[in-house]
Amino acid sequence: MTFNYRLFVKQLFFSVFKTRNTNARLTSKRLRVLALFSVLFPFFWSFGIFCFLLDHLLFGGFRRQELKKPVFILGNFRSGSTLLHRLLSRDSYNFITIKSWEIYAAPSISQRKFFRGLKLFERLFGSPFLNRLKSWEERELKQIKIHRTGIWEPEEDEGLFLYIWYSLFVWFFFPDALESARIHHFDEAYSGPVKRRFMRFYRACIKRHLYAHLPSKARPPKRCPSKRRPSKLYLTKNPSLTGRVDALLTHFPDAKIIYLVRNPLDTVSSQMGWFSFTWHYFADPVERYPFQKLLLDMAHHWYHYPPKRLEQEPEERYAIVTFDQLTQNLEEVVTDIYHRFDLELTDAFRAIIHEAGEHSRAYSSMHSHALQYAGLDPERVIEEFEDIFDRYGFRKDIR
Repeated sequence: MTFNYRLFVKQLFFSVFKTRNTNARLTSKRLRVLALFSVLFPFFWSFGIFCFLLDHLLFGGFRRQELKKPVFILGNFRSGSTLLHRLLSRDSYNFITIKSWEIYAAPSISQRKFFRGLKLFERLFGSPFLNRLKSWEERELKQIKIHRTGIWEPEEDEGLFLYIWYSLFVWFFFPDALESARIHHFDEAYSGPVKRRFMRFYRACIKRHLYAHLPSKARPPKRCPSKRRPSKLYLTKNPSLTGRVDALLTHFPDAKIIYLVRNPLDTVSSQMGWFSFTWHYFADPVERYPFQKLLLDMAHHWYHYPPKRLEQEPEERYAIVTFDQLTQNLEEVVTDIYHRFDLELTDAFRAIIHEAGEHSRAYSSMHSHALQYAGLDPERVIEEFEDIFDRYGFRKDIR
């Protein structure tokens, strides 16, 4: 496992000594966030690393776990990935997804065993902690309208990379992180050895997840390393992986990728609003909508680089879907994806996507943002992404 100590130390230093007149200024709110981070992160990180190591001793069979044809949903933030991910996650015949609590509190098998044991023990006393956790979830997480979040909801697995500090989510806690680390340009910015260590960690996390979810009777005998447990397909949506598409295709040679594309007029404005919300939650920025130039650079790279790289692969390895296709022809889009990826479409899931298709035509994002509010000229966005508008036939009018 490799931890990005250099970036971590640099960010801590800048957070204390180089914050004047920046979007990470040391206000009382920012000091409270840093104090809480300095207590919680070392605890969760050290406990997580210890349990990762413990897995090798207690559950070493995860290393032989079959990991075949994982499905990754990529694209710019706010492109409809949550909509598609939550729908496909209901296909329990084909897929296994990862939930928020598993990402942030229990990425290891040992932690999951510990928390499940704790849950059983707590039932003897009426589950007071679990009930309080559910109340907190309803009070805090369910009120976030920008992105529906829940402890037990399927979620993007970018949070796993916080354990090695190569996550784009680092940007939420340290607003200068993306510019200094260039994580959004991962395939270009990082060397081969770093990519291999990064993907080795990711593969191990996915294998642990699959191993923990399959029945114990399916485990291979310890003395038969050639036998592997049967597996469902791992499914995740993770926009942050969009800049790592080459690393994914290289280190997951049978991976399937769904790349979502939405009108830049909608994506850029919604993305500005989403990141503004997170920065004002964890920091106290000077600007209402910080890092506009950097967000435009990220969006530009993620609109152009992935299709160029994907089109070098056989067609059965990827699907490119626009947001309009997804919302207006959901049933047809999902059926085409299943045929392309050679997945079995069960009658039960056909009924689910048929019902979802009826609702998706009336779908509208719970979060809308005018580009003007962020100080951006819509004409500038149209000019910046003119080839994207032409390629996918997106409208150029402002709604």
